[in-house]
Amino acid sequence: MKKRVLTSKVLCVCMAAGLLCTGCGKSEKETTTAATTAAAELSTEAPQDVVTIEEQVLVDEKEVKVTAKRVGTYKGDLLMLDNQLILEAENHTDKLISVGFFDSSVNGYMIDCDYSSFVQPGETREIPSGFNESQMEMCGITTLAEMEFAIRVTYEETYEDILSTEPFVIKTSAADDFKYEFDESGTVAYDKDGFKIVVHGVHHDNVFAGEDIVIYASNQSDKYISVSSQDEKINGQAVEAYFGMDVLPGKSAMGLLGTDSEHAIEKIESFEGSFSIQDYENGDNIVEKTDPVSVTF
Repeated sequence: MKKRVLTSKVLCVCMAAGLLCTGCGKSEKETTTAATTAAAELSTEAPQDVVTIEEQVLVDEKEVKVTAKRVGTYKGDLLMLDNQLILEAENHTDKLISVGFFDSSVNGYMIDCDYSSFVQPGETREIPSGFNESQMEMCGITTLAEMEFAIRVTYEETYEDILSTEPFVIKTSAADDFKYEFDESGTVAYDKDGFKIVVHGVHHDNVFAGEDIVIYASNQSDKYISVSSQDEKINGQAVEAYFGMDVLPGKSAMGLLGTDSEHAIEKIESFEGSFSIQDYENGDNIVEKTDPVSVTF
């Protein structure tokens, strides 16, 4: 059975101004960026540069058009997001639609797109990619060089799919000279057949005054995988841990392993546990259970 991805204690806020938050509670879908020691250690890039893209139409069918316009800051009535891909969505149907993004990555790291955007009938409006700012900070991403994502459009009232695309790859003006680096430092828990899992370090959550464990995963196979944990002990005590990451072929990911907000651990000094790797598409076990790993921080 697949243990789903639950990596943050941050509560989501659903935005009424045309944005639908896609996850709440302790999950990958974070909407608040925490300043962390781990993030500082992971950062391998210079401060964010101004980058541009060539405007391009991504979707133009079934009375829906989506165009990639620019890179920068998105400002809505109740929302401001930095370092985003900004798109223009046109709804030529007679119904309210929702435009969302999935299977998304930035600079080779899996990065969630947090929002689906509502577009009214006959409306043309700017929408953000919604790249998760906390995840980008944890992965040390300050410059958008290469973005990959697919688009899903649905009728909001019925949740009926209008269209779902294959992934798009958009490269910015920074891509040609960009140095793609992945910080694999830490204690290796598994490294075989193109799969690598590393217990990287500790992440401090300023919101809940607790800590989580940073897990790095690399997938150099041809399979879309899910990584989860088993038999977890933190500070020598068995815990109900929340962790999981979905990683596309050729991508890497950083995720958080920890407890729920009610049982937040103020100081993590050690971790013991194993990991499993499953085929995301069919749920089959690729690695049922790795050998246990023990780490002291």
